[in-house]
Amino acid sequence: MIIIPLVPEVGFSVLGNLKRRGKNTLVINLPINIEANYSVSVTDAGVGADSSDNIITHFLVSSELRGKIYQPYYYFTDNSDSLQAQLDLVMLTNGWRKISWETIVQGKMPEIKYPKDTSYLTLQGKVFGIGPQNYRNGMAILMILVKKDSSRQLLQLPLLKDGSFEDAGTLLVDTSKLYYQVAGNAALTGTTAITAGIKMLPAPIHIWNNATFSTYDFTDTSAENRAKYFALEEEKIKKYLEGNVLKGVTIVTRIKTPEEKLDDAYTSGLFTGGEAITFDVLDDKSAGITANLLSYLTGRVPGMTIINRNDLNGGSSVSWRGASPTFYLNENQIDVSQVNTIDMNNVAYIKVFRPPFIGDFSGGEGGAVVIYTKKGADAIQGNDEKKGLPYKIITGYTAQKEFYSPDYGSLDFYDEKADVRSTLYWNPNIEMTSDNHIQKFTFYNNDISHSYRIVLEGFTKDGKLAHVEKVIE
Repeated sequence: MIIIPLVPEVGFSVLGNLKRRGKNTLVINLPINIEANYSVSVTDAGVGADSSDNIITHFLVSSELRGKIYQPYYYFTDNSDSLQAQLDLVMLTNGWRKISWETIVQGKMPEIKYPKDTSYLTLQGKVFGIGPQNYRNGMAILMILVKKDSSRQLLQLPLLKDGSFEDAGTLLVDTSKLYYQVAGNAALTGTTAITAGIKMLPAPIHIWNNATFSTYDFTDTSAENRAKYFALEEEKIKKYLEGNVLKGVTIVTRIKTPEEKLDDAYTSGLFTGGEAITFDVLDDKSAGITANLLSYLTGRVPGMTIINRNDLNGGSSVSWRGASPTFYLNENQIDVSQVNTIDMNNVAYIKVFRPPFIGDFSGGEGGAVVIYTKKGADAIQGNDEKKGLPYKIITGYTAQKEFYSPDYGSLDFYDEKADVRSTLYWNPNIEMTSDNHIQKFTFYNNDISHSYRIVLEGFTKDGKLAHVEKVIE
């Protein structure tokens, strides 16, 4: 007899109405001791849905047998002995031979062909230009991944003798910039080149065999007509919008501050944007009469302690939160003793990054002070030669697209457009935990549906499956 791992405790209810664009609230409830991951969809009830084959039947029957099983979900409607005996007969009739009980009795467990994947994408590449005379044991490449959301990740990977490197646990979404530097040898970075990219799993190859059995397609003509109706209505709306002139639109924008304009014109890569204190020295008349740059910064950065010798012989020191900040001139690192040698009349922009500054490979515990000297008018228009770490653009996982679900409770814009969505709501990732075993979701009806179907599927942490379906009329 087969033990069926199902979750009968899953429950959900709907609070709302079926009026045009009516608001509905879906409530999913699990016992407090169960952790699970589910997906839920809400569709027009008139559109066809074959519930006879779902997540339960696919995992436990359909994917295991060669033939076509008629109404496979019938065998999982309850846990009675008669249904399980019938399921045993179906599996025997279709020649199910996945488990060899003789080897199980001998203690030999089946080999797992596809073990659990514990890694993400594989970041790999190769550094060219490092010859045997430059290579040494323990050599590494330092990299900073700057993602679309401006978040940054610091990596340090060992280099092999041929210059190759690899990291099998990289999690990247969309495109990212990969800045790199050979550890401990900044000069070597400028004379080398790298290739970097993501190693993907090979695409599956589908081999279609000629079936020796007949398959039957039981078409629900009313459901098919309902689906065609939605498609035709959407096509009508699309053509209608193409043939109409849009009304006047008022665009409200925000004028950039002088500091933001300087940031666009002067900064690049890791130094662009970020949480920083900025100074528009270009338009600061007091800058020209300041003795030196450290004098200009004194008292302007909260928490930063500056001991300024007020001369060009060195001896000055700067500390912030117990550490010394890193100084950069036009995005090239310099020593604090060189700061006061910079003519204030040539400074256009100063940017002070709060600790820690992730762009500093040494840790950046004291933050960073980036100084930019004036450039010509052609540079401000975007033709400047920006310096900084070299980088490569790499592509990771496809960015997730949010399912379209209008909120008629807060937006009036959609009132002018007909709503003929056949899918009212979809959420592929509902995580239920002991601390969050009751979850609520809001969705709105379209303009034409008078009933809809809710389907919830998923599995618990210990592998129990669930399929719950309800029609609201």
